[in-house]
Amino acid sequence: MSIRRICALAAVVVGNALLSSCTSSDIKGRFTGRWGPDPALPAADAESVIANQTRILGYIVLDAGIAKLDAVGNPDRPIDWFQVAEWGFNIGRQDCDVYLNNLFRMNREKQRNDSMLTAAATATAAILTGTTHSQKALSIVAAAFGMTTALNDAIFQSFLFTESPGLIAIKIKQLQDAYKQTVENDPRNNVYSSASAYSAIQNYYNICLPESIEGTLLQAVADTTAKTTDPGKARTPANGQLSNNQNATVHLAPAAPTTTPNSGNQKPAPAGPQGPQGPAGPTGPAGPAATQETDAEIAAILKSYADTGSVQKGNLAGLLQIPTIRNLPEIKNASPSPTIDDVLNKADFAAVRKQILGIERRTKVIP
Repeated sequence: MSIRRICALAAVVVGNALLSSCTSSDIKGRFTGRWGPDPALPAADAESVIANQTRILGYIVLDAGIAKLDAVGNPDRPIDWFQVAEWGFNIGRQDCDVYLNNLFRMNREKQRNDSMLTAAATATAAILTGTTHSQKALSIVAAAFGMTTALNDAIFQSFLFTESPGLIAIKIKQLQDAYKQTVENDPRNNVYSSASAYSAIQNYYNICLPESIEGTLLQAVADTTAKTTDPGKARTPANGQLSNNQNATVHLAPAAPTTTPNSGNQKPAPAGPQGPQGPAGPTGPAGPAATQETDAEIAAILKSYADTGSVQKGNLAGLLQIPTIRNLPEIKNASPSPTIDDVLNKADFAAVRKQILGIERRTKVIP
């Protein structure tokens, strides 16, 4: 294939990728709203928005059998707006589940495409090396496969997040359950009219919007605090066995939450027994330092990615969230705050992959 044909094919791929992500309504919406909402609320827009919101509530009331409307539009019985909100939550949960399932599928498709392109590039280079001595052909093939891989990553990464879709799904479900519980704890004051019912439904929907998910992930990083371990003390994990690790480590632990819907039902953990204290005798042994994961905790996190035994660029972002992996010497030497690019460009990725697979075998995630 000539260089001119390769360039033409690249232009077609790039053009299709750009056009497939845009429609006329998308382009119009982005340009009309690029400076935010109109500072003076337009009457036509208000009429359209109110009509849409009341129509949604009307569909729920009629289709769920909450009430029937007469010819004028008056209900035949008082409407329980909290029940209307609960039906809205059900619709929102289903739409969110479909979206998160699509994210999971796209993440797997991205990993599959990267693996196939890498295998194809390796096989093509091997064939060309065995059948020709031209370095020009090898350079062109390498550039073509490199561009294809970059395009595949760019397209999928415009929809995916840095975290694994499985972890995102768990976090979003927790947020939705907490919000729903807050509303259910005081329905009379939270949902008491048609406007408050729609507001509750809309707030529930907002939890699963892409910008809300991204903000939640960034806020989780911003709300972390650093904790250090004493290099002179042996670490005592949850299983009671002492560790011989003498290296000082720094881990990120989530900051204490402010308020939660069920905070009143939570009880503090009982304090551990203290050692005997004699007049001149030694004090009791120090309590366990909970600054590093145990093997069971590491195994639970690794299993949540469902990519164990396959350390690739696609699941490297999730693996870097595990402090034990993030603090591997091969990774820490690349950057104090390592990213995917740091590991791929500055670290020995083969050594990193070997270390991670060793951790998976040690924690019995893989045989």
